[in-house]
Amino acid sequence: MQSTSGRSRVATAILKASKKNGELAKCGVMGRLGDLATIDPQYDVAVSTACGMLDHIVVQTTAGTQKCLEFLRKHNLGRASFCPLDKMKKGAHDRAVETPEGAPRLFDLINPGHISITPALYLAVGNTLVAPDLEIATRWAYDFGKRWRVVTVDGKLIETSGTMSGGGKSVQKGKMKLNGKKGGAKVNPMVDSSPEDLQKIEEQAKEAQEELKSCRAKRRELTDEIRSLNKRIKTLSVKLPKLQMEIEGFDTTREELTKQLPSLREQSTLSAADEKKKEELTEKVEECKSEMASCVAATSKLEAAVAKLQKSIINAGGSKLKNQQKSCDKAKKDLNDANKELNSAKSTIVNSKKTIKKSERAKETAETDLQQSKDSLETMQEEHKELEDGAKEVMEAYEQVKKDEAEKRKALEGVSKECEKLKSAQQKLKCAEVELSAKIDTLDKQVKDSEKKCNHWKKEIEQLRRDERQEELDYDFSDDEDEDEDGDEKMQEKTKDSDSDVEEDDAMDEEEDSESNKEEPKEEVKEAEVKKTSIGSSSLPKLAHASLEQYSSDSIKNDISVLEKERDSLAKNANMGAIAEYRKKEADYLLR
Repeated sequence: MQSTSGRSRVATAILKASKKNGELAKCGVMGRLGDLATIDPQYDVAVSTACGMLDHIVVQTTAGTQKCLEFLRKHNLGRASFCPLDKMKKGAHDRAVETPEGAPRLFDLINPGHISITPALYLAVGNTLVAPDLEIATRWAYDFGKRWRVVTVDGKLIETSGTMSGGGKSVQKGKMKLNGKKGGAKVNPMVDSSPEDLQKIEEQAKEAQEELKSCRAKRRELTDEIRSLNKRIKTLSVKLPKLQMEIEGFDTTREELTKQLPSLREQSTLSAADEKKKEELTEKVEECKSEMASCVAATSKLEAAVAKLQKSIINAGGSKLKNQQKSCDKAKKDLNDANKELNSAKSTIVNSKKTIKKSERAKETAETDLQQSKDSLETMQEEHKELEDGAKEVMEAYEQVKKDEAEKRKALEGVSKECEKLKSAQQKLKCAEVELSAKIDTLDKQVKDSEKKCNHWKKEIEQLRRDERQEELDYDFSDDEDEDEDGDEKMQEKTKDSDSDVEEDDAMDEEEDSESNKEEPKEEVKEAEVKKTSIGSSSLPKLAHASLEQYSSDSIKNDISVLEKERDSLAKNANMGAIAEYRKKEADYLLR
């Protein structure tokens, strides 16, 4: 139950398929990482909390892991994590690690089922330390210069980043096999073995662990020696080029000195005169040495005589002289001490005189300052009294001002209320004023438009009257019927032109008056058409009965209806604004 409690559905399926005659029998599946090692029961919670890779499946090669992934994808079993042993770093778990206060590593407390699994276990656990309680764990994690990953026995975890996790009623456990249980750690759980074989394997494992420890110790010693030798090699490799440079320099200096030897030998050889001088000087030196020896002997004799005389002088006086000399020496010492004390007393007297003068000066200044301060105090007291009197007056005035302020505030509130009412009334009046001003503007626009229309129609009437007069003067009743027909056509064209001009003017008026009143232009156009018809009827020439017989009323009515339709279409499609602009420009041009 303990071995299968931590397994997932995917792990159990892979382990079943890795049995004999299974799909993954030849893939090198060794089993779940937590089932391939054992640990003491007291560290069950710690290893289950700190090691998140115990559910990973250990495979010998990467090719086997690829086959396992294909198996999961084929049967749609889900996801799983694998540890291929051929890609693990080897030797990292054998390095010597100095832990704070000799704290035990969780990796050292795990008993692997096989040596080949140790890289995977080290990858899963690393240098995680095991602490008995949280206080020690925090000390180990933070107080030794380097951050450590620490887990307590009861499942509290401190990461290297400084985060802490733990708490809750339940803890994680049972993810790794425990020592002393049946079915200890085996490389392949499918292989059946007897208890005697297991005991032998355990003994062999213990012996192998002891050998491994001894090998690790030897390896540490050898690594230390190798490091020291590498350091020496580095230092010697640095010194060698320097020594070679020095040797080369010595060789060059030796060559130069060998070149200088013949010249120096020539210079060192003595001539005959030099040899004579040398002999004379050696003779003088020997004479001086003999004289010095005689002088030394004489001085030694004199010194011995002086010492004897001093002893005889001292012995001649006896003990009295010695005592007197001692008393004399004491008197000299006392005299010197007295002289020193006298000199120090003189210096203190001089300094005290200076200090007395300074103190007298300071006294004088202090007295003057005292007098000034007294005067200033009196003035300040007088000012203080005046200020107190003024303060009383100010306080009374302040209280009176407060009362006045309260009354004025009440009055202000009333005035503000009246002001708000007046503002609201003013706002209403402004609104009414705006409305009236808008109405006035619209009425002004209508008046201006009506004035423009009145002037326009007056001009049109005058023009029509002029045309009528001119036509009456130019018309000749004695023309032939052809001429009458031509005149009729000309009159019709003139009427059409005048009608089109009037229609254009009406359209201009309609566009100008569309904003103010949209219904008025239609009525004005109708009135204009009535006026035009009346004017046209009055201005049309009178034809003879014979000339009228060639026309039929039906054809004329049809022509009139066609012309009216064309007129209406032109009025709709024509750009009256452009025509109005053209007329304005034409009027400006004529004025110029």
